[in-house]
Amino acid sequence: MLRAAVAGLLVQDVVVCASRDPLAMCLFLGAGALCMAAGFLTPVICIVIAIAQILLLFLARTGDWPAHIMALSILIALAALGPGAYSIDGLLFGRRRLAIGHSQS
Repeated sequence: MLRAAVAGLLVQDVVVCASRDPLAMCLFLGAGALCMAAGFLTPVICIVIAIAQILLLFLARTGDWPAHIMALSILIALAALGPGAYSIDGLLFGRRRLAIGHSQS
C-alpha cells in the first residue's frame, strides 16, 4: 500500500512536471514511480526520490507542498520498513522481518 501511494504521488508529479520542468526530471520521476510500483531497489530508490522531493519542495515553489511532504513521509517509512513480500526485492532478496523484543536463544 505504501509503494502504491508513493507511486501515485510520483505519477502526479510527472504529469505536473511535464508542463514546466526539464524532460530529464520528468523521466527521472517516472522511472522512480515504476520502480516503486514494482518494488525494485526500494531502499535506494526511496533515498534518491526523497532527495528529489526535497529539491522540488524548495525549488519549484508551487502550491503543492503538502503532496511533497506526504511523499517524503511515506518514503521515509518505506525505506525503514522495506518493500514487503509482494515485490521484486522480496523475490530477489527475501522478506525482511522486523523483530521487536527479546530473542529466544
